[in-house]
Amino acid sequence: MVSLNKWNIRNKKKQPHPLSLLEQSLFLKKLNRLLSQHYPLLEALRALQWNPKWKKTAIKMISSLKEGESFEVVLANLYFDKKIVSFVYFSLLHGNIREALQHSSELIDQQLFLIKKFEKIMRYPLVLLSIFLTLLYFVRTQVYPAFSQLFSTTTYTSVYRNVAIFIIDLIFNSLIILGLGIGLFLIIWFLCQKKFSTVQKIALYQRTPLIRYYVRANQTFLFSLHLSSLLKAGLSLKECIQFLKKQSELPILAHYSSYILEQLEDGCNVTSALPPCTLLDPDLRIIFQSDMNQKSLIMDLRMYAEYLLESVQAKLEKAMTLIQPIFFLFIAVSIIFIYLSILIPMFQLIQHI
Repeated sequence: MVSLNKWNIRNKKKQPHPLSLLEQSLFLKKLNRLLSQHYPLLEALRALQWNPKWKKTAIKMISSLKEGESFEVVLANLYFDKKIVSFVYFSLLHGNIREALQHSSELIDQQLFLIKKFEKIMRYPLVLLSIFLTLLYFVRTQVYPAFSQLFSTTTYTSVYRNVAIFIIDLIFNSLIILGLGIGLFLIIWFLCQKKFSTVQKIALYQRTPLIRYYVRANQTFLFSLHLSSLLKAGLSLKECIQFLKKQSELPILAHYSSYILEQLEDGCNVTSALPPCTLLDPDLRIIFQSDMNQKSLIMDLRMYAEYLLESVQAKLEKAMTLIQPIFFLFIAVSIIFIYLSILIPMFQLIQHI
């Protein structure tokens, strides 16, 4: 059996250009459809060569499989998504490659759907934000200095104008600092994440509320689904944990599996070993407490994984639908404030004269 540590070994020969996530999903769906029509794997891959976008990938897959490489290693060498590789690896343990292709393509479809929806929701607000920042810059550098010069020729001092200048400066500087901060954080994370140990990443995720929720749901989903696949293959619970410990593409799960395995070897049960695994949902304990039968445990883990997937999608969609109205409200209030900050001092000056 091929260890998942081989996923990190990349073929030194020239590889086809990696498929996009969308193309990976379409490729897997078509492959799954051909397999469901009783095509052998190699014949199904030959049929996929008819699509020009997939031709080089399919040819490389056929060549690698004929050389004796396992399917999950072939996918890893062709830079398929890590989740796809892990699904294929664990599903092949009980010989159900179609199940792996179906689950991985569904997961990618959900990911692409959320990305597309987020881009659609954020497109208009980002345009408005750019216009708003330009307006703020113009007000700060042109309008307010002109007002200050005008008021300096009179004995009248507008407290409202001074407060408005302070607030506008605060909003403008805060938005600039926030944007630069997010950009700097992303750059540092992109450059340094590989240098962080798994324990350091877990600690960072645990301290970041929004990221913590997503990572916890994602890790629990993967743990539940992969564990159910391994149990379905006829392995004992301890053997399943050992397999999860050996794989390298999901380091957080490997880290937790190593800890759980140590606890099992010390005589503890899974229920008592789960609480320190902070990025696994506490509800997992309930499943292991209630299910003594392996068949029902497999079903409950699979159902719980599906529930998590639907729950995360629903909450992310709800959060994204709230972004636009909140952002538009902020822009509207800020524009009204800018308008009043110009109009009210002007009326006050006219009355004073």
